Amino acid sequence: MKKIPVTKPYFSEEEKRITLEVLDSGWVAQGPRAAAFEKNVAEHEGVAEGVATTSCTTALHLAMSAQGMGAGMDVIVPAFTFVATENAVLSTGAIPVLVDICKDTFNVNVNKLLEVVEQKYYKKDRVLINKETGNVGAVLGFVPQMLVLFLMLSILEDVGYMARVAFIMDRIFRKFGLSGKSFIPMLIGSGCGVPGVMASRTIENERDRRMTVM
Repeated sequence: MKKIPVTKPYFSEEEKRITLEVLDSGWVAQGPRAAAFEKNVAEHEGVAEGVATTSCTTALHLAMSAQGMGAGMDVIVPAFTFVATENAVLSTGAIPVLVDICKDTFNVNVNKLLEVVEQKYYKKDRVLINKETGNVGAVLGFVPQMLVLFLMLSILEDVGYMARVAFIMDRIFRKFGLSGKSFIPMLIGSGCGVPGVMASRTIENERDRRMTVM
């Protein structure tokens, strides 16, 4: 049986010489060669700065983070790749979606890509949304916040803080047709509306609860 390597490293004599120069200089990580490399990359790309990273995984992670990729997103990657590709996606909180490759080029097969997109996603406002989770995926991101919210509200109820705040604010809020208990949901809602609406469930009076949500 003959082993066929996936990749075979090749270094020219000049690359070997430069590598030895770097090792002999005492600057293995951040040194003149790294600075020159960053400068050359920046000039080649027409940008102000270039940043050398420790590995391709780190570079991919930084690139995706700079694009705002994170939890709730899918990233399409070729099925024929190193594990670093998927690890970089996972490190942002996103989910890698493998797509088969062309046998001739070893790049993503466009036809397979279109099949995956058609089967797995639908288009909305020029954005591909996962059919399996859809818009529910955006709401699921608030579940941990809601759990923490209700836990903290229960603690505030037990220590009597909610009752004191409601009593103090009731006189002021009644002028606007609201209950004193509306203070906490409105305070939370100033940061995010979803937890604020959920917090209004602690108000017993349905009319006051609706007014608070409004």
